[in-house]
Amino acid sequence: ALISTSPMEGFPNIFIEAWGSGVPVLSLFVDPGGVIMKEGLGFVANGSISKMVEYMNELTIDKDFQSRTQSYVRHYHELTGTRMLEIDNVFQNIGR
Repeated sequence: ALISTSPMEGFPNIFIEAWGSGVPVLSLFVDPGGVIMKEGLGFVANGSISKMVEYMNELTIDKDFQSRTQSYVRHYHELTGTRMLEIDNVFQNIGR
């Protein structure tokens, strides 16, 4: 697991790198956009050290975890041709 103790982050690239490798993220504070809990990509302890220890001790990775994390990264973070067109469309429609 990747363990993050940082109290402040935007969207840490290291989280994406971990998920791309099928590794869960255990975060003491940060859940960027609620994605860790919403997508089941690890755990967030909301600042509680005892909760973090509990998550570390209970961490089990089900057989679908690696495919779930890698699918999340492919869908939201890889710049495929389709994704680049979606992003370009957003910028073309600014101010319209």
